[in-house]
Amino acid sequence: MLFLDSGDLVVSERFTVRVASPKLIFNAAHFVIFGPESCEPIHGHDFRVSAAVQGDLSPTGWVIDFLVLERALAQIVHDFDHVLLIPANSPWLQVTNDGTFIELRAGPRSWRFPASDCRLISIPNVTTELLAQHIGVCLQERLRAELGRQMASLKVMTIELSESEGCTASWTCTFSAQD
Repeated sequence: MLFLDSGDLVVSERFTVRVASPKLIFNAAHFVIFGPESCEPIHGHDFRVSAAVQGDLSPTGWVIDFLVLERALAQIVHDFDHVLLIPANSPWLQVTNDGTFIELRAGPRSWRFPASDCRLISIPNVTTELLAQHIGVCLQERLRAELGRQMASLKVMTIELSESEGCTASWTCTFSAQD
């Protein structure tokens, strides 16, 4: 972090890179489970994802290359496009997957879908908050694989996920020295 001394005032700086583009939009269906006997109907959204990364400037003068960040995030959200998002770790949802079909049971409701039309996600519920976190964890893994030791210059990452205009959730993580 750079400190500028302008007389009696000390200023600290932070640099942030943010990507939000049409490549970071996906259309998916989901439902939220409220408890052992209650869930909302299956419905869809045009989800919009953005990522902001704070960090130290590299010798070239950037935190992270915009293209690297956008490409990694686009690869993640592409897998969620035009599918039903299913929580694999829900205590209230029974999931049976025979490779061809996925059968779901939540309380008195049950469904059967082609497995190719579904994505099982390792979260307890497909809320916007938990989906933002899942996307962020996946992004960390992709960046770690691509950047290697350069990950040490990244300090904070925020994922924003909007399920509709005016309805946005965010997840923020701080990178540790071992990242």
